[in-house]
Amino acid sequence: MNNKLLKFLLTLTVVFSTMTVFAQNVHAAVALTISTAISDDPYVRVFTVTNNDSAVKNYTYTVSGDTSESGATMNIGANGSNTHEIRLNKNGGTIYFQLKNNTDGDYSAAVASIASYRIKVYYQSNGVSLKDTTYVTCNVNGASASAPVSIPLNGRVYNVKDGLNYKEVAYGTETIVFEYELQARDEYQSKVVFLDQDGNTIKSNDTFTVSEANGGYYQVPQTITHNSRTYTLMANQGDISQSYDDGANTYYVRYQLQEESANLPYYVTVDYRVGDVLLARKTLTVQNGKTVSHEAPSTFKAGTSSYQLAGNGTITHTYGDATKNYTVQYTKEVTDQNQPYDVYVQYVDVTTGKILESHYQTVGVDKTVKFDIPGSLTDAGVNYILAPEQPTAITHQFGSAQRQYNVYFHEKDLNVEEYPVTISYYDLTENKILFTTKATANVNDGLTITVPSTYEANGNQYVLLSGQDTEYTHEFYSTRRSYTFIYRNADDLANQDVVVLPGDNGGVVETPTGTTVTIDYTTGRTVITVPENETPLVVNENGELVNEPTEDTPETEVVEENETPLANGKKQDQTSYIIGGSAVGIAVVAGLVFYIAKKRKKEVK
Repeated sequence: MNNKLLKFLLTLTVVFSTMTVFAQNVHAAVALTISTAISDDPYVRVFTVTNNDSAVKNYTYTVSGDTSESGATMNIGANGSNTHEIRLNKNGGTIYFQLKNNTDGDYSAAVASIASYRIKVYYQSNGVSLKDTTYVTCNVNGASASAPVSIPLNGRVYNVKDGLNYKEVAYGTETIVFEYELQARDEYQSKVVFLDQDGNTIKSNDTFTVSEANGGYYQVPQTITHNSRTYTLMANQGDISQSYDDGANTYYVRYQLQEESANLPYYVTVDYRVGDVLLARKTLTVQNGKTVSHEAPSTFKAGTSSYQLAGNGTITHTYGDATKNYTVQYTKEVTDQNQPYDVYVQYVDVTTGKILESHYQTVGVDKTVKFDIPGSLTDAGVNYILAPEQPTAITHQFGSAQRQYNVYFHEKDLNVEEYPVTISYYDLTENKILFTTKATANVNDGLTITVPSTYEANGNQYVLLSGQDTEYTHEFYSTRRSYTFIYRNADDLANQDVVVLPGDNGGVVETPTGTTVTIDYTTGRTVITVPENETPLVVNENGELVNEPTEDTPETEVVEENETPLANGKKQDQTSYIIGGSAVGIAVVAGLVFYIAKKRKKEVK
């Protein structure tokens, strides 16, 4: 019995001893753990010892394998960690890391290092980073990296140099760099305009190429020949250079005519005015040794207003006379409100603003007239149809304020939903266009035009003349297709008090030296007359300054309602008047064009 009890007690002792040892091993393994991570250094392996216990521990670590280091003993804080960077003694080697928990008396299993490291990949241009750094993993066999062919940044594009967007590197490489270069922007053309001493255009079709790498350069000729006349470059004029960032420009170069100018023709102007308000301007060309005469009409009609000659209407100018601008004064007629009057309806091409036909009826006292609008018409061989949302009839009662109506048509089979509007900035100081662009008027939205009160170009500051707004609303159904805004150089003190004054149907600018700019608000046509110039200038549909054509602008025939328009004739007593040498809409007896009420959806009454 005693033997059996002794054996039982011995067995229990062995079991409990075994359980105690096992518990100690579990506690040691849980307390300190080893992990390894990939390194950014090809010759370093990284191991981390973590204390998972709330008590400070002491341990000794040993390393073996491809390293010359051996190990060390150290403490580790409660719930802390220690990082060990062990150096290799050969490329791509492996290191084994093992520790003894001196506090708890146990060894850990050996942990092998990761046999690779990370390489940083950079994308840069001239030392400037283009995108975030990335990483590739490298082992004993080396590594490879790919890069995007192009990187967009800040509105520009950078291309990898020489097309090298893939690289392979050997073990030991610490960084891979892909070099990029800025992609060159497209070349463009700048324009050179030759002017004579009076600002007249001699030649305007020369251009030169501007590249991002080299900018642009134009060698100005010292002499040029045009229309059998020789011109020599004026003082302070020279070759042109510009950088790419200047943008496409127009440069003006002045030349002096090399012949006696006393025998050249010139023009004089005759202004029709009511007080200081300019109604119209006529230009007369005067040849050497000749005398010209102009007889102003005794009555003059502009828009719905009539004017009577207030004094002498005969102008005579002999070649060489000092006076180059003449004024004829008119007074506005006061109309009896109980008298019949004429009311007009114009058919307008919505795409171009051109007046296709004009009709009128006389409205008797307390009477009503009606215009039936056709669904289609033909002008100059082109077929037109009534535009959407335009009235099919217009009714006018005696005494109604509106005396002229516009109805819009478009070419058959052409559904017009938008058209271009030219916007130009004109410099009064140097008689040149500073800027021009085309905006789009949409059938649903029209167009809002916003211009700056100050403008900078070629290092110069320009100021918008007073009398002009900085925002305009352009209605889709309108006869106007261009807007010219007048600026002066901020340093131009001679014109600092010049403003845009209201004319009879537009804006008028008159400088102390006699230069006049007239803008017809119904069409946008801008005419510039300079006293010493032979020919007035106009701003064309492309926003360019060109000589005004000498031929007369064809009139629009005005017919009484229910009459048939003549094939080629013009109704008697219908007179075309010129403002600044240009037709400004008095091509009909009604004169200047008024804007039609926006988008009529039913009869106008």
